[in-house]
Amino acid sequence: MPENVTIKIKNELSELPGLIEQAHEFLSSSNVSSKALYALDLALEEMISNTIKYGYDDQDEHLITVNLNLDDTQIILTLIDDGHDFNPMNLHAPNLQEDISHRAVGGVGIYLTRELVDKMEHSREEGKNSLDIYINLL
Repeated sequence: MPENVTIKIKNELSELPGLIEQAHEFLSSSNVSSKALYALDLALEEMISNTIKYGYDDQDEHLITVNLNLDDTQIILTLIDDGHDFNPMNLHAPNLQEDISHRAVGGVGIYLTRELVDKMEHSREEGKNSLDIYINLL
């Protein structure tokens, strides 16, 4: 089994199911817990859909690079895009105690992702966001 794979997708929501399928294929012969797989799916869905929906001011095609690295203890997911500078670690946690009818829209998916994964790190270099997401296998 390869220890890493790189997948490039267009900035279209229709690309997400194929991406998740490729990620599952890559991990199919490894010992990944259902919890880790769920965290990976959520991270891919939330982070990439946010990039596609809010990361670009134009309707042009952009490529999003997804790197999956696997070692004995963790999955390291790296997402690279040329969208707006956005660090999800700077987003304040939503007030989940507030009545839903008064709660601000957005941010819950990113919050849930941050809670389910083990670590996230963001950097911005040469006009690109790079988000590293670490998920323990067990």
